[in-house]
Amino acid sequence: MIKFKAGKVNYKCPTSWSDITFKQWKGINKTKDELELISILTGIPGDVISRISENSILKLSLAISFIMNPLKIENYEPPSEFNYKQNKKIPFIKDIKEKTYGQKIYFQHSLLENQGNESRLIEESVLIYSQPYIDKKDFDLDRLIELKNCFDNVLFVDLYSIAIAYSKQLKDIIDFEAKELKTEPTNEQKSAGVDMFSKFGVMNTVKALANNDILNYEKVLKIEYNTVFIHLLMKKTEGIYQENYSKILQQKHKRK
Repeated sequence: MIKFKAGKVNYKCPTSWSDITFKQWKGINKTKDELELISILTGIPGDVISRISENSILKLSLAISFIMNPLKIENYEPPSEFNYKQNKKIPFIKDIKEKTYGQKIYFQHSLLENQGNESRLIEESVLIYSQPYIDKKDFDLDRLIELKNCFDNVLFVDLYSIAIAYSKQLKDIIDFEAKELKTEPTNEQKSAGVDMFSKFGVMNTVKALANNDILNYEKVLKIEYNTVFIHLLMKKTEGIYQENYSKILQQKHKRK
């Protein structure tokens, strides 16, 4: 980061990806005009830039030339915490399984819905696990919309590295679920049309956990994911046990 004056006002110019904010990153993705890029990255108003000498413009252009090289986010580790506002820090969640089931299923839905919209993926991925710390309250889906753009002044590499880490954690969770919780429907269930429920996705699980009582849905979403997973694994194990026990009784009955 270099400091300089323009029109008797002090400004700062980033010299690497680690210097720019999330707002600046969003801005540089919307233009290819060199003077506009300088304005976005330094904060110098457009009318002031038009009065700067060619030599100064050249120096600033050289300083921001790093944006011509793609960011190698794999070189950045997610920070243990990041600055949200003055005197307010948000922690990086090392294990999102310790957070609520509601956060997990909304995160999963958000990633699926926003494939290709990278800026929204970065913001929402981090916000889902930051909102309870910002508000010091439970996870609230409505607040995600209200808090849009609240990370504009956060360093881009911090947000991006955290978003990637959360996405990787979620992928690992989904893969583990597929391995440990997958069950094959019986022929009788297939014949009865069990596939009709597949369109409801995760709501099938929420409904089962809520004992078919819609008034309990919100309570389910506030349960820690680890607790939900253990419950689902126990239900699967119980189902296998009951099926095996039934087969043993049937075999025993046949022998008589």
